Amino acid sequence: MEKATRSKNRIVLPTFGAELFTYLKDVNDHESFTASRRLKDVLSERLKNEINSWFSVPAIPELDRTLLRKITNSLLSAGTIGEKRTKDALSEIRFEPSILNLEMNVTTATEKLREWSRDFRSAKGFLDHQYKCINSFLRIQKTTNDENVRNLLKMEIASHSDFSAWQKMLEEYWNQKGIVKQNLRNSYENTFRLFMGSFDDQIQNGLYHKLLDQNWQKYIDSSVFELSSNDDHRLVEEYALLNIDRKELPFEIDLRIEGGEIFYHVLCNRLNELQASELRFKIALAISRTAIFKDLMFSVSLISSDVPVILIRVDAKSDEEELARMVILLEEVIERSKLPN
Repeated sequence: MEKATRSKNRIVLPTFGAELFTYLKDVNDHESFTASRRLKDVLSERLKNEINSWFSVPAIPELDRTLLRKITNSLLSAGTIGEKRTKDALSEIRFEPSILNLEMNVTTATEKLREWSRDFRSAKGFLDHQYKCINSFLRIQKTTNDENVRNLLKMEIASHSDFSAWQKMLEEYWNQKGIVKQNLRNSYENTFRLFMGSFDDQIQNGLYHKLLDQNWQKYIDSSVFELSSNDDHRLVEEYALLNIDRKELPFEIDLRIEGGEIFYHVLCNRLNELQASELRFKIALAISRTAIFKDLMFSVSLISSDVPVILIRVDAKSDEEELARMVILLEEVIERSKLPN
């Protein structure tokens, strides 16, 4: 049986369960990541205005797009790891009393911004939870020594009714073999069904990103999304510039830690797919040569999108200090790999 090749997170029927698993995982990765990008864009805009309001100069020169994104990413990271990342990022700003409108230093700024961005972390936590729930079902494909999983992998999907039957089989198996606690199972199942229900009769997805946006925005004060008549034109222009100038940032990185794994999405704004593939190989090679990761499972894959996205998955350790060390080492690996040969 011949069929067209899947590309750009699309699938052509008929297909098989093995390819369907990969396709659904790509959609979940892509939609979760792009929703996270939209959340970051909103936070970055508010963050720039907030920090500049502390200073008497119109715009402090060191707060460029790269540093702004670095602070934004740190504010969305929870716990002591996030706090340390925020403090490290803010230390690149000169808090000189002569140019400040209020008493402020790195420690005070860290505390203020961490509190100020709490709702955004909750919104990011929602996106991470959605991703985790869906991934819990799709990771079942790794259990290839089970007859039920092999049946899911080889099942032919020729129509939406086949897709629904395949989903039912997957849910039944997940309920039998899944390791999620009983009191969380309804939440996981409802999230997965919402995701699966966003596909049309050709198994293409055009709704899920809208559902994600509608829900993460509920965590943020509605005034954030309301433009006054005075601010409307200015903000529209700034958002347009943000999208036009995105390629000023060669790379954007999104960190997520959940379900015993560390996830890094590396958005390659200036690379074509061949260049991104070469970078993916360099990152994978560097991780394999780093001692702390030698006994851990990891994968480095490439997601086709409007720009290439490299997805890094690494087993996480439960000890928070060791986890923080792993995150720092991964960031060093990514930075080294981005350098030209």
